[in-house]
Amino acid sequence: MRTRSRIAGLILASLLPALSLLAPLAFSQTPSPSGLLIKEAQKVVFMGDSVTGMGWSDSGGYIHLVTSGLETLGIKIVPVPAGVGGNRSLEMVARLDRDVLSLEPDWLLLSCGVNDVWSRSIDLDTFKKNITSIVDRTQAAGIKVMILTPTPIYEANVSEFSTKLVDYVAFMCQLARERNLPLADINAAWLNDIKAQPPGNRNHVLTIDGVHPNPDGHLALAREVLHAFGATPDQMGKVEAGWMAAPDNATITIWENINNDALLTLRQFESLNKIAADRKMLPSALINSLHMEALLAAFEAIKTRGDFSKVHDSNVSEEAKPIFQKKLEALLR
Repeated sequence: MRTRSRIAGLILASLLPALSLLAPLAFSQTPSPSGLLIKEAQKVVFMGDSVTGMGWSDSGGYIHLVTSGLETLGIKIVPVPAGVGGNRSLEMVARLDRDVLSLEPDWLLLSCGVNDVWSRSIDLDTFKKNITSIVDRTQAAGIKVMILTPTPIYEANVSEFSTKLVDYVAFMCQLARERNLPLADINAAWLNDIKAQPPGNRNHVLTIDGVHPNPDGHLALAREVLHAFGATPDQMGKVEAGWMAAPDNATITIWENINNDALLTLRQFESLNKIAADRKMLPSALINSLHMEALLAAFEAIKTRGDFSKVHDSNVSEEAKPIFQKKLEALLR
């Protein structure tokens, strides 16, 4: 069946641009018994940059959350991570055959745009051409496509990057409408969540560094993907309950300090958010203060032992890691 669809796809490939006005009819999806567009045992490639890479490498990453969320709804998929740090649309075009088409998946979830803008190296016209090429070739191969808009750059801060990104996001939304593709508008969802915070607390709301997601960011990403697949509010209620009940499924990554990861359940992370709110501080600031305490304790231990050869970034980080984890666990008791 897949071979025949590929042959047909090759015939259609050159006609896709002309057929774009007929896309709502030509590329409509038939829901599964659950009412979702995705079906049992389908293979899903998640293609993107480092945000997508973290969606798989982080234990609470959005790819894992989407996968477990669908399983809660009775749909077990085969996730295929294809996120590469620093990738722009140019690199994604170049690796499309290897990382997507050759695997013959049922779905491609495409996330792109941050690095095209952040590096200032891919102008809007070239970006449009590259993304359109990816969608054309993928649809021609008989593979369904979902568009994920890129995460905001620097969250609520206005910069040349965040201003420029607006047009790239608008194009991806437009392409999804023209082709009748499921759209997970991550950018809009994140900005809405960020703007809902008090004016002084609009940085590091969903990210660890202004772009890459923290556990709340991964949750927001996963929610939008599931909404794009057609999940109803009742279904999302079941999914959220499953996420909060799962063990060891969140990772807090701090790059600004000692490069330690803290492993928490999502329920614990929610508790951390509440504690931070009670103290009138952002979760990132609370985590940073615990890191500082752990660092000071590690330095004191090294000083007591007189082992000054250990005063090196990586060594201090390793010594501080278990101290930080214990402080975090004590806070959340």
